[in-house]
Amino acid sequence: MALLKQSVPVIWLTQLALWPELMSQFLQMVRCISVREDRQGPVMVQRLHAHPDVVCWQEEHWTLFAIGVSGLVLWCFGIPLALFLRIWALTDRQEPENRRLFGYFIEGLEPRFWYWELVVKRLDIGLMLLIASTSVTTDDKAKLLLFALNSGIQLAVTAWLKPYSNSQAEILDFLECLLLGARFVLFTTVAVLLIFFPPAESMWAWSVSLLVMLVSVIVYAVLHIIGQTLRNAAGQLGGKPKMGEERKIVLCHSLASRSGFLNFDGAGPLTKLKQSVVALLLPLFQPESYLAFHWSDLVFSQDMLLTPGWLLTKLAKASALLLRLSVGFQKEAVSKAYQDFVQLWLSDFDGLNIPNVSVLCALAVACRALPDNLSNSLICSFWKREIKKLAAQADSRWQLFADDFAKTVQMFAMLQKADADDLMRSVQDMLKEANSRDQNGDATASKLPFLTDSEDDDASQTPDEARACKPLLTDSEDDAMSQTPAQATAGKPLLADSEARACKPLLTDSEDDAVSQTPDELASVVSTAEGELVQAGAVMKAASPKEVKIKAKRKRKKPTVQTDVKGSEVKLLEARPGRDGLRAFLGRSFDRGSEA
Repeated sequence: MALLKQSVPVIWLTQLALWPELMSQFLQMVRCISVREDRQGPVMVQRLHAHPDVVCWQEEHWTLFAIGVSGLVLWCFGIPLALFLRIWALTDRQEPENRRLFGYFIEGLEPRFWYWELVVKRLDIGLMLLIASTSVTTDDKAKLLLFALNSGIQLAVTAWLKPYSNSQAEILDFLECLLLGARFVLFTTVAVLLIFFPPAESMWAWSVSLLVMLVSVIVYAVLHIIGQTLRNAAGQLGGKPKMGEERKIVLCHSLASRSGFLNFDGAGPLTKLKQSVVALLLPLFQPESYLAFHWSDLVFSQDMLLTPGWLLTKLAKASALLLRLSVGFQKEAVSKAYQDFVQLWLSDFDGLNIPNVSVLCALAVACRALPDNLSNSLICSFWKREIKKLAAQADSRWQLFADDFAKTVQMFAMLQKADADDLMRSVQDMLKEANSRDQNGDATASKLPFLTDSEDDDASQTPDEARACKPLLTDSEDDAMSQTPAQATAGKPLLADSEARACKPLLTDSEDDAVSQTPDELASVVSTAEGELVQAGAVMKAASPKEVKIKAKRKRKKPTVQTDVKGSEVKLLEARPGRDGLRAFLGRSFDRGSEA
């Protein structure tokens, strides 16, 4: 019995692997075609397609028909239904043993679409086989049109629901839609060519175009598979932090996997060869820049990556754009994660308020410390324990990447409503405690990220400060990001005294001063060398290592900026591989004050 229980995953996989071929054979047993015969004149006779010597609906055919129908009902319909009911009956699909038995069918899907492979994909394959292996229509051209129709419906449903997980900029949904789109174009084009039958030259041109399209799609999918395999191998070779280790080990796990992390000491020849191959090829399948959010005070990161060659850098940038790994896709992933988090809280868990991004950041930091294969019943308790640890680590600093937000939303969706409410209360209590320490003047209190409006907080300056034209931006260490590398090296200030008096900077010298400019002023004062505007409360893009010019309006309007996060700020890090390795470009921080 123990051996049989351990073999359950193999049994289910074998049954579903044989499913398409068996369904096709069973359908052949019931497929009849009309054959014209001369029996005292032309007569149409129904004969079995697989064995034309068998006349349909006669005694010899009834036996085959019974076997075919029984196989279709018991095997082709019964096996997927039994597996669906078995997984549906599980109280906790994330429990380690259940994931070992049935993880192949639900892994990579969003929790609410766990049935996609068993229902939707089986239905798609079944319809294609039904059209191809039965006499639904006897015209081959009509069959091709039905193939195209079914492919188009499947493509529309997949693009609408997006059932796969959102990790890595929704790469699974993108690949699924790409492959379904290629199938739709293939069947549609072939059907149109057979119907209109263009000249031979046009036929050759369309044939070559279809071949190039199919080869390109296959190569693109293979590149993604290779990249994912290399990233998994890098994670295994680099070692994964355990539950009891410092969370700071997880801090730069994505950056550390680029290069320079492999340890060749004590490894065998095969292991060393594997490490060398991974270290050589991995940069080609990784983002050329990482979008990171600092949940802390302004920190200047040290160089961490080895400097790749010129050709390798160019190839890495091209592959990042091709494989949807660039900074632009990472920004979209962060925005999508926060949108899904708000929708999940308001719709599925009936939340009464819109959670601040601070809540998502706190959950993301704590989520990275959760063990793998954690059952649903234990997620809330482990998560709350990690949330409590954050309150005791006020002086710690963390980096959050796009995949961290996506994984957090996915884990949060697995909770029950009561557990989600309890977890949200724990996060809010932790944030309130941090705000209280900040209000009491605790210099080591942690800052909360991102900004939203609040009616309880007035961020205006006093009339005396406005008349005195108190500068809002200083040359302190926290503003060192506004200098060019040459100025930072030479110790040259960014603005002369006369220029500083002529331009009203953005932030006060005091760490506790509230932001006193209106959103219109904040949106127009900073421009990077790339011509991109940095707006208040927006996700900022790190500038290239060129001189950053700062402009400011002379006119000061009545301050109206309000927040609901006490002493919160967000920084963005874009790590670019360059001559000296990783360069950290941190965006402008905005301090706010109020309760979370």
